[in-house]
Amino acid sequence: TLVAAVTIGLREGRAPELAPPSPSAPTALRSAGITTLSPAGDLDAPPNELRWEPRTDAASYSVQVMEVDHAELWSAETRGASIALPPALRARIVPGKPLLWEVVAKDAAGRVVAWSGKQRFRIRR
Repeated sequence: TLVAAVTIGLREGRAPELAPPSPSAPTALRSAGITTLSPAGDLDAPPNELRWEPRTDAASYSVQVMEVDHAELWSAETRGASIALPPALRARIVPGKPLLWEVVAKDAAGRVVAWSGKQRFRIRR
């Protein structure tokens, strides 16, 4: 038991070795974030649109509005850094009910290059 404990201790004390990347393996890069502009926090009225900072590496954006349990209420695609909310969705945005939204940037091949994470908003009571 002592030999096993010493062997494990010595092995755990070393930094793990990383193999050099294979020239044929695809390179995975971490995506950066998207800065959301509005809506956010407590609002006086339902928002007319979703807005975020554009990214130079994005060809399109996917947006989603959802309940706090992540059930989707609406989603759409756009090439711009904002998108108008349809009247049917705006009618579902009621005082005191928090909602979430998220935007995902995609390159020309449809690969995700960045995402915003979930942004919360609600209409004041």
